[in-house]
Amino acid sequence: MAPFLIQRLIRGILVLLAVSLIVFVLMHLTGDPAALMVPEGATADEVAEVRERMGFDRPILVQYVIFLKRAVTGDFGYSYRIQRPAFDLVVERIPATLRLMAASVGVSLAVALPVGVIAATHRNSLFDRISMVMILFGQSMPTFWFGIMAILIFPVRLGWLPTSGYKGPSYLVLPAITLGLYTSAVIARVLRSSLIEVLSRDYIRTARAKGLAGRQVLLRHAVKNAAIPVITVVGLQIGYLMGGSIITETVFGYPGMGLLAIQAIRGQDIPVLQSFVIFVAAIIVAINFLVDIAYMYLDPRVRYR
Repeated sequence: MAPFLIQRLIRGILVLLAVSLIVFVLMHLTGDPAALMVPEGATADEVAEVRERMGFDRPILVQYVIFLKRAVTGDFGYSYRIQRPAFDLVVERIPATLRLMAASVGVSLAVALPVGVIAATHRNSLFDRISMVMILFGQSMPTFWFGIMAILIFPVRLGWLPTSGYKGPSYLVLPAITLGLYTSAVIARVLRSSLIEVLSRDYIRTARAKGLAGRQVLLRHAVKNAAIPVITVVGLQIGYLMGGSIITETVFGYPGMGLLAIQAIRGQDIPVLQSFVIFVAAIIVAINFLVDIAYMYLDPRVRYR
């Protein structure tokens, strides 16, 4: 187990290095960072002075090594817009985004698990067919469109929920449902397919032949073995939630990391954007690492080389 975990940890570090290199190069292809840091109307000499002071006149490889050394300590430079440490701005928004992601995952699992289990145990029934249609609808619907429709219906027409910002749990309802709708459809579809396959295995028939109740067979034998691909999908969907939070937070004006990233893109705030992308990549790598550990816990037969 230990060699496998060490190998996965090394791979995760290499992924973060690759992400940092790609982000660094792409951000510098957008233009001269020194020109973005000086006020409007600055002379060429003033821009050259800033470029020299910040080290932007050095070779790009040297700049990347300096950037990497600072990034390891959480130093991504200062925001061009606010003149505050870029990573601090991202850290301030982490709690809000984590609240939204936790609520979205809760919505996804609350919908996907019962729907997937019932659809699998009642295959080809009316419920199964209706749920498959709803799953297709949920996977096909753009997040931003559903968010806008939700705002027009519930806050504007019915006056039930707030439209934007965050001042309490009620402000999480619509963003969480909007963000969790797609992931719930994916998880339910995978759970249904996996559970149908597991229920046809020989050990399930043996358990039933021994006289175990249907609920015991389902919960103790079928669901646990069907959960392995579901955990994979849930881990992958964390990455989708991180990316989808950018759109969702923008639509609902939710003060999280996604909204900060959009503001950084509009203002060409390179340090903030770099710190956001690398931080999100680190979260996704960590989630994938935890998913690998969960594999070994759920199925001891799994052996990694």
